[in-house]
Amino acid sequence: MAERSNQQSTDSVFTDMMNPKFVQKELKLLPELKQQFIGDWFVLYTTKDKKSEIRVYCELWDNVILIKEGPNKKTMGFMEVSYSRLKLSLSIEDRKLRLIKNKKYEELWTDDEAILNKWYDKLARVCIYSNFRADYDILTLLGKGNFAKVYLVEDRATHKKYSAKIFDKQLIKEDEFEKVCLEYYR
Repeated sequence: MAERSNQQSTDSVFTDMMNPKFVQKELKLLPELKQQFIGDWFVLYTTKDKKSEIRVYCELWDNVILIKEGPNKKTMGFMEVSYSRLKLSLSIEDRKLRLIKNKKYEELWTDDEAILNKWYDKLARVCIYSNFRADYDILTLLGKGNFAKVYLVEDRATHKKYSAKIFDKQLIKEDEFEKVCLEYYR
């Protein structure tokens, strides 16, 4: 009986509280998975005011995070995280990973800083880096193109210099040729 009520609460989490375009409950939409990288326990908050939470086991497979009841337990939902923006917060009150996609976000919370760093390193290979301005100083403009600018930047930690191409997404969206291409590939 307790298992049934637990299942109802997880069902309500994935249908009512979370963004259905990011956290998917329909497992038939789950892509074929090949390689598992890591698995750890996280807390998902089910309301914006963070008064309600569930503890879930997450596994990273390729570019998909499976959300499970526990290790070797059934999958409750998943997040396809390719091209999501990834943010890591290690402050004492906010120890979390934030994944942002299509103006929606989901957060994986844990007090274990080592787990957050491990997941951040693994997710960085499929997500978009969003702490750029926190880690790099922009020194000078090197060149401009139709949709991007190239800057000379310096890593704040190592003081090494790099060139970085920064795209303006709005310019790409407004270009007529790019609109046709985007519509073709949807």
